[in-house]
Amino acid sequence: MIFQKDVKKNIQYLKDHKKELIAEKYTQIKQADAFQSVCGYYEKGEEVAKRNELRNWKDLNSVKVEAIINTTNVIDSHSDLHVPGIWDKSLKQNANQMAHIQEHKSGQFDSIISDGEDLNVSVKNFTWKELGQPYSGKTQALVFDSVVHKDRNEFMFGQYAKGFVKNHSVGMGYDEFYLAVNDPDDKYWEKEYNTWKEYIGQAVNPEVAEDQGFFYVVTQAKAYEGSAVPMGSNHITPTNSVSAKTEETPVKDNTPSENKGNKKKLGLIKMRKQK
Repeated sequence: MIFQKDVKKNIQYLKDHKKELIAEKYTQIKQADAFQSVCGYYEKGEEVAKRNELRNWKDLNSVKVEAIINTTNVIDSHSDLHVPGIWDKSLKQNANQMAHIQEHKSGQFDSIISDGEDLNVSVKNFTWKELGQPYSGKTQALVFDSVVHKDRNEFMFGQYAKGFVKNHSVGMGYDEFYLAVNDPDDKYWEKEYNTWKEYIGQAVNPEVAEDQGFFYVVTQAKAYEGSAVPMGSNHITPTNSVSAKTEETPVKDNTPSENKGNKKKLGLIKMRKQK
């Protein structure tokens, strides 16, 4: 069901289908919406994302990218409010197994942007101002520090280098979440209304939940991958920085071939002489 701005109808539908909706959510792999993202309202003249093109990108073979894959304290187009700590368990379990992907196409080799030694996954705290947003306070972001090589994914190398990637999305599964419902008069929703009161103040865009009468508080989730997407279900997922990655010149080994096997031994002898 697509929920609309009819709070009473939405809440009644939730009551009639609560068990099915919750069970279905636990089985979903959450990704960016296919068509649109509606999770916030912009003031006229507000700059949502800035294009930051590297001037010499055509001469580069690799770029370093800081991609904001997800941010907390935003009600996204899935009606989810991710809260700080959501990725704690997941990062301990599978941070080294994640990949930076193009448009959630994790089953295609040519859609991989980076993984392994080229990818560092972490959680970082930012002020909203640091992410170019007008809100006060802070957010906890899932961040991919990614080295993007031209010879691995030339298309996405160009998109990042030219400053075109303005949104990201996390491919994830739900581990723990709670329904929050704005209905103080119905005792059926007593638990869910208490959840509403506890968490609605954490959202930078509470009007999304107020318009539909409910939202989900996601406290633990498992991240499988992070994707560059044209439009994310959470609109505050920018490319925070793109910089040139300089090629490292390998150190030339001038040790004669006949002495390479004794390299460590020769070093020890030299050290002893210096004592």
